[in-house]
Amino acid sequence: MKTILSILLLLLIPSQAFAAREWKVLSSLTNRTTDATGSTVCTPSGAKNFAFSSKVTYNSGSSTLDTKIQYTIDEGTTWIDLTSGAFTQVTTSSDNEVIHVSNDLKHLGSFGCFRIVADVGAAGSPNYTWTYKVHYERD
Repeated sequence: MKTILSILLLLLIPSQAFAAREWKVLSSLTNRTTDATGSTVCTPSGAKNFAFSSKVTYNSGSSTLDTKIQYTIDEGTTWIDLTSGAFTQVTTSSDNEVIHVSNDLKHLGSFGCFRIVADVGAAGSPNYTWTYKVHYERD
């Protein structure tokens, strides 16, 4: 009886409940003292429920770090700033943030390619170490 009940519950639960959560690194740099553009990272077809995370683990000096997420719909020829895709300015040695993006990114087409663009302030001999990731679900 317990087995039959388990099977019935599996049939009744929507398949979205079993979506796999995955992630890819957008940029991971150490001792960065100047601006940077991360490499292009593409998510698999059918990816959804996007989130972007940042982890800044070191900052010497008194400068700032401004980072935004961009996407492309033409395999990297044109890059567009993601609406609400700017991370909060970093001024401390330890800063973490997660940006959740709409479940519906159909305007990305089949590409789903992203990158980060980081602007390192020149004042105060900046030196940053960071990791940025894109997180997503897929069936």
